[in-house]
Amino acid sequence: MLFRSIDYPNGDVVFVHGLGGDALDTWTFESSVGKGSNEKEFESFFPAVLSADFSETNFWSLNYSAHLSNWEDNPKYNELQRVCSEIVQYLSGSGIGNKPLIFVCHSLGGIVVKEILRKSESSTFDRLKKVYTNTRAVSFIATPHKGSNWANVLTAVNSVIPFFRASSRIEELEKDNTYLEYLSSWYREKANESCIETQAFYEQRKTKGIEVVPHYSA
Repeated sequence: MLFRSIDYPNGDVVFVHGLGGDALDTWTFESSVGKGSNEKEFESFFPAVLSADFSETNFWSLNYSAHLSNWEDNPKYNELQRVCSEIVQYLSGSGIGNKPLIFVCHSLGGIVVKEILRKSESSTFDRLKKVYTNTRAVSFIATPHKGSNWANVLTAVNSVIPFFRASSRIEELEKDNTYLEYLSSWYREKANESCIETQAFYEQRKTKGIEVVPHYSA
């Protein structure tokens, strides 16, 4: 994880990227890359921009595997749930969850965050449960809560071009799948129960001619 850590924070903000992204590029305005005061700084790396305005808060950017394609067959949902279990352990081990916590997530990152919270809430270990109990807000940016037509398009390519295989992450975003429906219902109930403030942003313009995440899904 990339982060700005201070000794006595009033809370943590965790950025979670989506499909094809990573902890750095997803949150960096393209034209600003490499223009910081030295080669390790990025003027428009969003967590860094915010950290300048909120000096008492820790800002983190989570990195996990979210490749658009791969060459391996993986279980359709087990892989995502396994990764999220590991992330909960990692967050807890880094001290994230001990203070008020906010998640900012893009695309698949929103699904990841909901599964992280579900894993945390159901844990029998108090240290892991804190990730859920101390979450105060979640901001979803173009998250396909009900799946995406784009995922269906990419998955279908495999039947036409055998050399391309949609990754397990893409398959997890197929439109109207039951796992996403269940996870969304779980989150709505728990967010209301635990007073987790929620924002959901959706796109109003197509990306390369495709509406990746329609309004009804976001």
